[in-house]
Amino acid sequence: MISQLKRSLKIDICYAVNSFIYSIRKLPILNDLITDDIYKSKTLKNIISIVSLILSFGKMIVSRLLYFFVIYYICDFIFKDTSYFGHVFFLFTMIGMFINNKLLNTSQKKYLSILVFNMDASKFMWSSLVWDLFINV
Repeated sequence: MISQLKRSLKIDICYAVNSFIYSIRKLPILNDLITDDIYKSKTLKNIISIVSLILSFGKMIVSRLLYFFVIYYICDFIFKDTSYFGHVFFLFTMIGMFINNKLLNTSQKKYLSILVFNMDASKFMWSSLVWDLFINV
């Protein structure tokens, strides 16, 4: 399961890096400066992958804090008291478990991992589920 998780994360990082390079190449200003050799550069890809990981981690923290403060202000606005915060937080979290179900969603990551790279679907599903639970905790 750990090897499936490593492989899945490596596919995610490679996809993000190559998508970023592709989008930069489409800019009219940088179109002539950047050639196809940029895809071969290991150091540039490593730098972009580190920046991508830092940005995704920052995005995760900001989204969790935003969720926390929105629920706090909802309690303050509706109930005029923040003592109900724990109840509303628990209720919205339970509702979010069913609305934001990542297990049944289709994505580019699942397509690439299972069909293109021929990973075992059940092992990929379990490793992805464990990773999502770890990230959400």
